[in-house]
Amino acid sequence: MFVNIIPNSEKKKVYHAEGEKGLQTDPSGSLHSQLIELVGGKNVADVQIQDGVGQIELSIEQFIK
Repeated sequence: MFVNIIPNSEKKKVYHAEGEKGLQTDPSGSLHSQLIELVGGKNVADVQIQDGVGQIELSIEQFIK
């Protein structure tokens, strides 16, 4: 696959916004995150995956970080 040759420093950063305010997202290891990586992107959501939970709620401070 061609995305394997993209250096990490050149991968596009992606935030998958969900929810009414866009402060819900999917952490690395989730289905949406796998799709981001499949197309050569880098999931910037720095949250831990939780068993049985897809979306994780972020604070505005976490989002800005």
